Amino acid sequence: MAALTEFNSDADRNWLGLKPVQVRTFLALLTTAVLCASVAHSEEPVRGEFPHAAVDLGALLETRVAPGDAEQMFIELRTLLLNRMGSDIITEDQLYLGAMQGMLVAIDEQLRKQESPAKASLPSAGMLLRKEQAEPLYEDLAGRMTGIGIEFELYAKPGVLVVSRVLPDSPAERSGVLEGDRIIAINDQGFRARPLTDVLSLLQGEAGTTLQLGLVRMAAGTAQRYSVRIERQRFDVRSVEDLMQANGVGYIRIARFHQQTPTEVEDSVRHLEKLGADRLIIDLRNNSGGDLMAALEVADLFVPPSTVLLRVIEPGLGAQDVVASRPCLSTSPMVILVNRWTLGSAESVAASLQEHGRAYVIGETTMGSARTQTLLSLGSSLMLRLESVRLETATGKSWQAKGLQPDLSIWGVSVPLSNPLAGREPVASDLLFETARQYLEAQP
Repeated sequence: MAALTEFNSDADRNWLGLKPVQVRTFLALLTTAVLCASVAHSEEPVRGEFPHAAVDLGALLETRVAPGDAEQMFIELRTLLLNRMGSDIITEDQLYLGAMQGMLVAIDEQLRKQESPAKASLPSAGMLLRKEQAEPLYEDLAGRMTGIGIEFELYAKPGVLVVSRVLPDSPAERSGVLEGDRIIAINDQGFRARPLTDVLSLLQGEAGTTLQLGLVRMAAGTAQRYSVRIERQRFDVRSVEDLMQANGVGYIRIARFHQQTPTEVEDSVRHLEKLGADRLIIDLRNNSGGDLMAALEVADLFVPPSTVLLRVIEPGLGAQDVVASRPCLSTSPMVILVNRWTLGSAESVAASLQEHGRAYVIGETTMGSARTQTLLSLGSSLMLRLESVRLETATGKSWQAKGLQPDLSIWGVSVPLSNPLAGREPVASDLLFETARQYLEAQP
């Protein structure tokens, strides 16, 4: 409009051959028409089939918005969806529930930026559950499970799971599944390139239901393929195995921590000491964590009372030191074995006993999860599973993302597939076990 002020008389002419007042009127009309067209375009929705595109959640969360704008956009989106989608598609309650889960997805996206690659590949920890869906989680921490009773390595190669442990007295053991078997199909479905959550959903189910595993087993250097049908059952899970070795070395393997684990470890220590053990190997390889307080009760068995085992920090609630309270069960020299799949509560035990000089840690750098989960009631029908608790050693050290560093690092070793309760000693090719035994035998 500034150009219009240059015309100062009716005698002036312009490139349209119009007088100034006419130019003013024409441009004003033109401007109005453009604005109307723009408004009409913005109000008229575009319809059609658009190209497929992936949403980059990370980029979305980095979007800068003015204070209060995100809340206002949330309200606008809720109103728009209710108006445009119709109650036959979505209800207001369903929108709220979906939005709540979306909040957890956003948190998980931010948490993954602070995880090790191995931990980031695991399923999301944060989720909303119906109360009945949370029952198996409580059962797991109590030392019970419903399923077939196997543990496996995470994708030794695409489309294959390797059975790393068959739980004693489990349906899998009774069906003849062996450690080292390779699972290539579940209910006749392969799972190459499928996410771990999909594979877990195929394995899980209610007691009394069945599934069929397609297995490959190496026998006499030849791969043999077969299948087995297994009925899921509810059964108690023992978390501790022990075996007496030569030269006073006792071996204790802890597969996972639950409420019975401290008692099981105490029983194993006393049993091994009666057999003459004065040195201990605690094997935490492939231990996926479990009940944090049960894990710290295990650490409590090997340190004097009043020792600060771990610092637990929960935003909004503050920090709290977990302190040993029981008489020390054993002062024997001790080695803890760890690997890249040692996770969470298991890392806490190793970190605590390592920091106090109570155990010599041998193996690979651990997974690096110095955060743990909690279950919180949400209303009358939902449970919130949230990874909000941060863990540190007594001196404030964290192993988040970087993992716990062993005193002696040995990389690239195979995970043992031996079950001491089945009467087999850890195999001679188990380099970590042999290194630990030699270390302990050299101790005075």
